[in-house]
This record gives sequence, C-alpha cells and structure tokens, in this order.
Amino acid sequence: MEHLLNRLGYDPRSLRSSTMLAGSASGAFVARIRLGDSEFVLKTATEREAAFYRAGNVVPVRVPHVVAADDTCLLLEALTPVPPAKDWPASRWHEVARQLGELHHPRVMTAIGEQPWLRRPAPPRSPDATSRAFWTKDELATPVDGPRLPPCLIHGDLHAGNLLTDESGKNDGGGKSNRSDKSDGTGKSNGNDRSGNSDTSNASDPSSESNGNDESGAKAKMGGELVWADWQEVGIGTGPEDLALLWQRAEADGADPPRAAMLATYAEARGIPYDDVLRKAANAAEVRLLLLDWPPFLINADPARAAVMRKRLHLLRQRQ
Repeated sequence: MEHLLNRLGYDPRSLRSSTMLAGSASGAFVARIRLGDSEFVLKTATEREAAFYRAGNVVPVRVPHVVAADDTCLLLEALTPVPPAKDWPASRWHEVARQLGELHHPRVMTAIGEQPWLRRPAPPRSPDATSRAFWTKDELATPVDGPRLPPCLIHGDLHAGNLLTDESGKNDGGGKSNRSDKSDGTGKSNGNDRSGNSDTSNASDPSSESNGNDESGAKAKMGGELVWADWQEVGIGTGPEDLALLWQRAEADGADPPRAAMLATYAEARGIPYDDVLRKAANAAEVRLLLLDWPPFLINADPARAAVMRKRLHLLRQRQ
C-alpha cells in the first residue's frame, strides 16, 4: 500500500488506517483508507480503467471523484455501498434502469469514440468443460443467439456491489464530474486534477442534456445519489449484457428484479422501442451468461443458489 501512495505523491506516514474491501472481477486491490482526517478508496487499476477516468466527463452517470491517479492506481472519494439488491425498493430498480439506458444512448458512444482501450465484444464461445459438467446436454442445446442491438458503451461488470451512493448531497446539482475539488485532509490540494479529467463544463458531456425529470425526491427516498463504480471492464457492447448480469447477480442473491418494468424504462431512456426485438435480445444475453459464465460459480455452490439459476434458464427456454 505504501508504494501505491508514493506513486500518487502521498506520504505513507499520513496513513491512519486501512480496511480491505472486496475486489473486482479482475482481482484488483481495493482498500478504504484514512489519510490525515479524510477517508478515500485506494485501488489498483487496469490501463482501461485509468484511461476511462482520463477521458473526462463523457458519461451521463455519476462516477467516483478522482483525487489522484496514474496508469496503475487510483485514489477515489469514499462513498457508501448501496443496500443488497434484495432490499431495493421499486424506485431503485427504476433509477438504475433509467441511468443504464442513458449510459447506452448513442450520444455517449459518439462522445467517447471507439477508443483503443475500450474492451471489444468477445468472439462467440462454446461451452467449456465446466459448463458441460454443470448443465445437461438438453440445457446446453438452448439457443444463445438473438437480435443484435446497435453498439453502445457498456459498463461491463454491472451488479449491486459496483453501485454506491453519495449521501452528502454535494453533487445534487446534476454534475457528473469525476473530479474532486475537496481538500483531502492531508495538506495536499487535489484541485489541480492530477487525474487529467476535463472540467465539468465540458461541452461534449452528454449529461449536460437535461431529461426534464425532477430527481431530487427519488434521491431522497433511495438514500442519496447513485454512483457507478469499478470501470475495469468498460467497453463496446450491445447493452443487454449489462442488464443480464445485473438481474442474475441480484436474483442469485435473493432479489426479484422487476425485469419487464426495468426493460420499459431502459428502452425509453436509451431511445429505442420497447418491443420483441429488445425482449429477445435481453433473453439471449441471459442465456449466454447462464450457459457460459455462471458454471464456475455454481458447480460447487449452495444447491439453492444453483437451483435459482437453473430455474431461470428453464423459464428463458420456454420463451424462445
């Protein structure tokens, strides 16, 4: 940890405490730390995530403010995790769907461009040995293809654990900047934006386009402004893959995501029809995720959790 602080120009002697946090799918080091009188999150970052933050204010969702950064690590503002998905009110599901639709809107892809650091869609895969060990031959025969939606910017690792809340109310003016102009409590000013992010007045910021909704009441009911974290898998996709992971991770943890209502909200925010094309694309994304990506986490898992995922696959098969 000391060498990371040194890389960012901070004196390790200012470290008062540290608590390890759950890492991301990439195995990143993540810790909540206290430097002087202020708390932050220190994490190692992939080149992709560091580049995402350097790209500036181009996404319409709130992301963590960057206090300091280089190509390998980030010092971020410390925020509050959202409650487990099984405890979300309907308003939280609606808000996540709306913001995800805005993230997937064509204007965002236009603003950020097809940067070389963005993850590209993976080539088609066949079930591996673990998939064949978990699913039956009949289950593996479930068609995985569906309609292809236009390319968009995707988060790539969307689940409740990567959503935070800002309960301070300091960003309720609608700004989505990832800069931090606060004192860090260590005697080191971060107002010079060492992360290389653009100013919040960036004219290319798609979030500057108002959607005409009054969100202050919804924020109060949900316990603060939603903040989207962990951008290590950010890339180009078609959209439903983000929904599929969010829904299935939540369902595996005991939640009952309101898929139909969310899909309608998502479609409106993304500016696409809420029709059979979207529904079939979402179903196909769920089937691919279940057959190809879940088996390593299910084969030795709690039988009840595995049963939930198997039940979901069978329901999707009935809809094909």
